[in-house]
Amino acid sequence: MATVTAISTKGGGGGKKSLDYICRDAKTENKKFVTALNCSLPTAYQEFKNTREMYGKTDGVHYYHFVQSHPSGYKIEPALAHKIAVEFAERAFPGHEVVVATHIDADHIHSHFILNAVNAETGLKYHSNKFTLHDLR
Repeated sequence: MATVTAISTKGGGGGKKSLDYICRDAKTENKKFVTALNCSLPTAYQEFKNTREMYGKTDGVHYYHFVQSHPSGYKIEPALAHKIAVEFAERAFPGHEVVVATHIDADHIHSHFILNAVNAETGLKYHSNKFTLHDLR
């Protein structure tokens, strides 16, 4: 069974470096396993920023980074792992701009989620804490 973990984004700026990292070709089979939800992959960083500015929420946390991991040695096809991750993101973060990238270069397949902290549809800010993480799990 996959587990979800929050990755610290303290001092992470607006998420550009995190987006670049999770979408690296070598990790995602040339972006075959990268999906952008409610945004476009080439412009996701700018779209995240525009949404925060549109709603006047440019202070505080700009984005969240989560990882959904499958256990080491667990046999799952990359396409299925990515499908599970995209469906999870759609359900867990409705209305948010999210980039989902499934990494297949390690001994355990895992998917990264970079989530804009501000919901593009409502303007409400997501707040990650032990309770929201428990709900995600």
